[in-house]
Amino acid sequence: MGQAIVKHQEAVQLPDEYVGITYCVIRTSNKIDKDHMSCKEPHRQMKDLGNFTCRSIYDDQFEWAANHAIKRKGGWRVYLQSNYEDKHICGWRQLDKFWPLELDGQEDKINQWRSNLIEVLEQLEIERKKKYPDSDQEETNQ
Repeated sequence: MGQAIVKHQEAVQLPDEYVGITYCVIRTSNKIDKDHMSCKEPHRQMKDLGNFTCRSIYDDQFEWAANHAIKRKGGWRVYLQSNYEDKHICGWRQLDKFWPLELDGQEDKINQWRSNLIEVLEQLEIERKKKYPDSDQEETNQ
């Protein structure tokens, strides 16, 4: 679910205030992880990349991903990673499936945080479309 194929010119870069903080993520299994982050370091530069069993080892179409977001089917997804001990999990997470750990359990604040992030991302998307006018994403089942 989080392993969508994304071209670099389809993505926007997250502002620094959303990078390097810990997020809670509802995974496809409905398990909640509380250790994901948006990182400035591109996936291909992660330590021990050879030990990771994620898709980017086999598919270089998103190994560039770091602190990026993409709009698909009208909704936003953000590339998040978890890199603790022997665990590596990465993928494009739907905005309604993650929130800052510091807001965990505070639904009103989480909703406000998401609204603010959407406003920021929508403005970045306008700028992206100016820069790459022919880069509209294919609206697949991603």
